Amino acid sequence: MAATGLALLGLAGIGWAARGSGELAPLSTAPVSFGLAQLAGSGVGAAALSTSAASPTPRPPAPCAPAPPAPERPAPEPPAATGARTADGRVILNLAGPAELQRLPGVGAKRAAAIVELRQRLGRFRRPSELLRIKGIGPRTLERMLPMLVLDADAPRS
Repeated sequence: MAATGLALLGLAGIGWAARGSGELAPLSTAPVSFGLAQLAGSGVGAAALSTSAASPTPRPPAPCAPAPPAPERPAPEPPAATGARTADGRVILNLAGPAELQRLPGVGAKRAAAIVELRQRLGRFRRPSELLRIKGIGPRTLERMLPMLVLDADAPRS
């Protein structure tokens, strides 16, 4: 009940604000048989509306200002090999720290810490499937990670 009252008050406010704008003046002098076709702007309705309006000639629409130019972005530099990433940007699983591991899909701060801890316990990862030991990493998550990681820096791209 209260929501209906608020909705009606909102609509009344919109009508009150539009009343002073002059855009609805032709509608207020339109004949009683004003139909939906005329509201939609059909050729016949628009002509009848403009001839029957007692208001001054309608104002042409204000010209739109051109959109500001987009800021120029510098060209992306080709990725260079770092200690924890390959030249093409893949994460090196046996070298990456928590920050680099968080670049992998589904890996946040806690999972990154768990990956580092597991790597310390194992000495090093021998297979990417060893990540399945970590809570929250299942086969689907591992499948999404595989294109973005390698075990070691010298591992060939699979």
